[in-house]
Amino acid sequence: MKRPQVPGQPAQPEQVRHSAGSADTVLMSSVPAATQSAPAMAPDALSTQPRNSLIDLVLPAGLNALGRPVNYKIVRELGKGGQASVFLAERTDLEYDLSSTPSITHLNVNKYPAAVAVKVLEERYVATAITLFEREISAIASLHNPNIVRYISHGLFDKSRRYVMTEYVNGRSLGALVNEGQLASSHTKGILEQICTAMAAAHEKGIYHRDLNRVAR
Repeated sequence: MKRPQVPGQPAQPEQVRHSAGSADTVLMSSVPAATQSAPAMAPDALSTQPRNSLIDLVLPAGLNALGRPVNYKIVRELGKGGQASVFLAERTDLEYDLSSTPSITHLNVNKYPAAVAVKVLEERYVATAITLFEREISAIASLHNPNIVRYISHGLFDKSRRYVMTEYVNGRSLGALVNEGQLASSHTKGILEQICTAMAAAHEKGIYHRDLNRVAR
């Protein structure tokens, strides 16, 4: 599920999006606690089947325009942090070539894209970090900016394991571009402007990034 890129050019260099769903919990909101609770879990957003591995786990995201479930299957791990892991997941109901059949609007691909990033709270932190994780979900869902990944859905599995789905943007971290010497001064200026725009949008919501660095994706 990769976006097209020009041969020889860095993947997605002209648009840097800050992932509120990175492997570590990195958002802290100053909004009063009463407004920080996560959006209500949808009744269908619950899977109780225990798994030793999360690969191939199918998670619900919502309904398409025909009222049919939209599910995503975890296909591989993207990253791992101290309290959570991030996975790539793909929709299980896309049996069409969307480029040749754009009229299939009931699939809701704008709301539910073909691939998403899924952040899952590690099982050992369910009891101690759940409040912060739910606060992060609420923060992600409240942010709407072209330089911040879009919230898709969230839910539960194994009765207590929380997850949040966000837009998946294929590309490399800013740190990788720096190490490869790919950044001209004009390119650097454009990236910094996008970072500042994203941070300003978060600050307007009373949300502050606790770990802004060049390796965050």
